[in-house]
Amino acid sequence: MNDVTYYIPAAAMTVPLVLKCRTPGAWRDPLLRSVCALLLVTALAFTFAAPPTVVAVNRLTCVPNAGAPLVYSLLTAVCAASLVLMISWRGGPPDVTRSLTVRCTAGFGAVVAVMWVLFAWGDAPVERLRDFDTYYASTPFVREMVLLYLFSLLAAGVAMNVLCLRWIRRVCGRQLRGSLFLIALGFGFCALYAVAKLTAVVVRWAGGNIDGLSTWGAPALAAFGGLLSAAGFSLPLLWALPARLFGDAWSAWRSYHALAPLWREL
Repeated sequence: MNDVTYYIPAAAMTVPLVLKCRTPGAWRDPLLRSVCALLLVTALAFTFAAPPTVVAVNRLTCVPNAGAPLVYSLLTAVCAASLVLMISWRGGPPDVTRSLTVRCTAGFGAVVAVMWVLFAWGDAPVERLRDFDTYYASTPFVREMVLLYLFSLLAAGVAMNVLCLRWIRRVCGRQLRGSLFLIALGFGFCALYAVAKLTAVVVRWAGGNIDGLSTWGAPALAAFGGLLSAAGFSLPLLWALPARLFGDAWSAWRSYHALAPLWREL
């Protein structure tokens, strides 16, 4: 992936985010709030993962590689937002849902705090824009920080796949099923991103070098997964867009179209 490519999935996430935020009553709906939070942190993660942004963060903070824990924190926030979305989707008593949401947020918040502590304890003086994970794969404390974010991302990707695939079997409507399938596929690629990164790190521990898998392959998987997820979140909104634009005329046309089998029988 080149430097600009990182911004493409970020922009793709911004489109459904804007559309969902404009939905009437969006901020009063816990489910829509969860979706918007997930889209926002994912867009931020791709934006800050871009090498030009990483350089800007490093220069602004005067700390080599300060952009790395920031990106890892945003990716962990993606994990938290994904699981909060799962909780909202599952539904249940409001008190239980709220309690689970708070616990999930607090748990991943603690993970983020631990990562920053590990980064502060570690020694990463050489700026690495693309291969931070593998370059510092054996560095004490930094190594643990990398593993912490990768396993968090892997767990969230698997969990989102399980949830979406369960929902596909329960819901009706092609557009909703298609949306869930795209979201599951997108998070599947994000899980593969974590697997690719972990593989490169483990090979480094064994004395080998397949850094290209982490440096170029994994970001491409994440970008493609982000585009698929953005498409999945956008699909229901795009399906409803004609009705919002044309109102009664669109509803009348759909009703007329639904009567086509009866017309053929007559």
